[in-house]
Amino acid sequence: MMRDKRVLFYGGPHLNAGVSRFVEELAFHLLSANDRIRIVTGGFKAYRDKPEGTSTDVSAASGAIRFAAEKGVPVDSVLETFLPDPLYDDPLRKIERFGPTEGGERHVLKGISDKARRLKLVQLADAVITVAGHRHTALVLEMAIAAGRPALPLAFTGGDSEDYWKAYEPYFLERLGLSDADAGRIQDLTIPATPERAAECRTAIAKVVGQLIQNKNCLVLMRFRQELDPFYARLKKAIEDSGYFAIRLDHQVYPGDIRDTIQKYLRECRAVIAVVTDQSPNVMYELGLAHAFGRSPLLLCGSLKDLPFYLKLDRTLEIHDDTRLTEALAPYLQAPEPS
Repeated sequence: MMRDKRVLFYGGPHLNAGVSRFVEELAFHLLSANDRIRIVTGGFKAYRDKPEGTSTDVSAASGAIRFAAEKGVPVDSVLETFLPDPLYDDPLRKIERFGPTEGGERHVLKGISDKARRLKLVQLADAVITVAGHRHTALVLEMAIAAGRPALPLAFTGGDSEDYWKAYEPYFLERLGLSDADAGRIQDLTIPATPERAAECRTAIAKVVGQLIQNKNCLVLMRFRQELDPFYARLKKAIEDSGYFAIRLDHQVYPGDIRDTIQKYLRECRAVIAVVTDQSPNVMYELGLAHAFGRSPLLLCGSLKDLPFYLKLDRTLEIHDDTRLTEALAPYLQAPEPS
């Protein structure tokens, strides 16, 4: 099976030996536990004038490289690195990045600065794990929250990861589907830890990541108007009650052409729901794209007879009582794409 799910490691540039070793072992364990995962890093090696400690990227890459060596598979199949365009990389920061033979499959993002690359990394990832960090790691976590990407900050590593876990713990618990027991196994770790306790933590993280990459995302296509926000709030809750995460374009962060973003979500999301009660031209355009991508969306409408002929061929649901949306959506979300 192709490893097509990207787990991004992002975090501090100066990890102590204990945390670095944990991150290396975690990357190795994730690859061992799930044959669809690829480890992704930003290729940060060290600051030339502050070489002490080991970076998060080096630690995660080391785990992937060791896995490849032990399992006899190409490093490129389990590790990817995304680098900024050297022309736009800030020389004043004196950063040493992975070389041409380091970091597995190597991508240089032409025309993209280091700052813009962080957003690109978040968008490319199916899950984000942050380790310690200061300032830039906080920015990546904010981007992940804004972009609807699941992120797991490892609070026990300190820094931004600890601060963000404490500040947004209810959000992370809900978004990640973490039980109190698993949250405790992950976040109550103390480094250095006993081998048994560290292994318990890695197993809990692998369980969470395995659930996240199943991609239970539902793209909602609807007109962006403030008066529709109460309805969307009820629709979002109904989607989440079915175990999905709702994504609406105006609630996401995206660079460049929005058409590229809608195409990305149409490719990635497991389910697509379109609200066509007023047959908004933008929603009609997005529906056309969905059909072109071979998707089978669920249409929410006021009356089936008012739909254009071609849309009557889709699965439809007349909305008369949106207080029962969870019950109404359940059959579609249990099998969003016909076999």
